[in-house]
Amino acid sequence: VKFDGTNITYEVSPDKDIIALQKRLFYPGWEAHLDKKNIEFVQNIPEYEGVLAVPIPAQKSLVEISFTGYTKLRKFAEYLSILTLLSFIVSAMIAKYYDK
Repeated sequence: VKFDGTNITYEVSPDKDIIALQKRLFYPGWEAHLDKKNIEFVQNIPEYEGVLAVPIPAQKSLVEISFTGYTKLRKFAEYLSILTLLSFIVSAMIAKYYDK
């Protein structure tokens, strides 16, 4: 068992399929793994709308939930930053070439 705010790890051995709830609000960037395989969060639980919920089968399983912070928006922003930096370097090289 491990819990440090952005990483939750625990083992469970349910005798039937369950949905495990974590007392954390879902936000893009959370990822869940069941026995080292990526799984999707359960979205439609009316009583617990917005919390982290993972489906767990009836077997001994290792559940790992972590906040990576890598969202589609963040990835787009990183690509845009790299593209902007490359454009700046190319523009500076072209300007230096034409100044001669």
